[in-house]
Amino acid sequence: MHEKTQIEFADQIGVSQGTLSEIEQNKYNPSVEVILRIHDKYETDIEWLLTGRARADLDHKKEFSITGYEFDILQQLRKLSQLDREEVEEIIMLKLKWKAK
Repeated sequence: MHEKTQIEFADQIGVSQGTLSEIEQNKYNPSVEVILRIHDKYETDIEWLLTGRARADLDHKKEFSITGYEFDILQQLRKLSQLDREEVEEIIMLKLKWKAK
């Protein structure tokens, strides 16, 4: 387990301690860059960082990489409200369901 103070953790992910505190209090959403820094530094499940839900089938030791296009989409997704993000997720799930038929 990584035992860090809030100040140490904030420094390692490139944000101020005040910003980290606001993220923890859900007053501020972290940027995609910050999420990716946390993922890279701590090998944290990227899906959990983005949605709060972990994929049971994700092997945490596998290398995770995204394309520039995927990165751009994630940046835009982070600008949406939680409700809008859930709506986008539903659209994606519908699209995948239709494609599977």
